[in-house]
Amino acid sequence: MTSSARPDWASWPLPNGRDTYHSWSSNSRWFVFASKRDDGLYGKPYFCYVDRLGHAHKPFVLPQQDPQFYDMNLKSFNVPELGRGPLPFDAVDVQRAMKQEAVGFQLKRQ
Repeated sequence: MTSSARPDWASWPLPNGRDTYHSWSSNSRWFVFASKRDDGLYGKPYFCYVDRLGHAHKPFVLPQQDPQFYDMNLKSFNVPELGRGPLPFDAVDVQRAMKQEAVGFQLKRQ
């Protein structure tokens, strides 16, 4: 590979909306983005490191204990976030909120 050649992954974000929403780490050395590049159906979180010279390195999907986790999971990671602290809620809280009856509201017209 010559110094001017770019690796295949360097063409991201991919066209056709396969790579979407991104979030930067607090030190600007990492970012995460959602991508449907594997199967075109479900968004997976891809992480990418940016070195001191500002060069982004090959994005990767965070490995899971079960190698088939992303293939068997029907959830799509559309808005991944990088945070510095614990969230004030957990999956059970989200599940409980999703089962509650919706709260009605009306839009104010100006």
